[in-house]
Amino acid sequence: MSRDIRFSITALVDGEINDQQEAEKLRSIISADKELAVEYEVQSAIKKTVRSRCAFHPCPEDVKNRILNEIKRSGGQKKTTVLYPRFTISAAAAAVILIGFFILNSLTASENLIALQSGDNNMIVQAVTNFSSIKAGKLTPQIVTADAEKIQSFFAEKGVVYATAIPAVKGCSLLGGVVSEDRGEKLAHHVYADPEGKLIYVFQADEAHFLLKKTLALSDELWEKLESENAYFAERDSYSLAVFRSGRNISTIVSDQKLATLKEELSSYYTNGVN
Repeated sequence: MSRDIRFSITALVDGEINDQQEAEKLRSIISADKELAVEYEVQSAIKKTVRSRCAFHPCPEDVKNRILNEIKRSGGQKKTTVLYPRFTISAAAAAVILIGFFILNSLTASENLIALQSGDNNMIVQAVTNFSSIKAGKLTPQIVTADAEKIQSFFAEKGVVYATAIPAVKGCSLLGGVVSEDRGEKLAHHVYADPEGKLIYVFQADEAHFLLKKTLALSDELWEKLESENAYFAERDSYSLAVFRSGRNISTIVSDQKLATLKEELSSYYTNGVN
């Protein structure tokens, strides 16, 4: 199936084709082709699930305030990896690497580390903002597929030059992926959903984006946490958060699942790391 016909099906599902003759012609093509008919049904089902099960959660006030304050201090708008839709597709995106055993901080420690994340290039600030856009239906995948290899090929075609991982996640289905651009660097994002419509969004980057290129940032305290334990977890009212380090790969995961559920599902992830 060509990418163009898949995008046309997506536009039809999302009601973006205003020309009725064109829409009817596309429906006739779909009805005459079993593979296209299956694709249409899958996209329609995903859209229905996301709309009916995923309530809107606005960007948290503390994150929004930090972003606004940073913009005021910098005196201008910088290009970041906060994602913007290039075209309308039907679902939402995310997830990544895992490392062995997870250690959950106390709530106080978690809250303190989250509060230290600020700046328009901070990976956690961007990930939480992107997740809020996904939940609001403002951000959708550039590629919609449950095939991890196709998503990784898409990443490579779009210019992602570092190693990524898209492992199977227990009890969840892969929805698709997005490639963003920040200061000339291409960055990888993908999304999973569980049967209840809860989402798992994954933002992956290479350590060079933090240490050399300065495209992204995390607080010094969180870097120390990742160097000693390779993982960090936190839970807020509207989302759960996990940050992993596996070799050179840094992954931030945001979900509307409860943290205990998210940790259980991530435990089936990919324990060998990213090479």
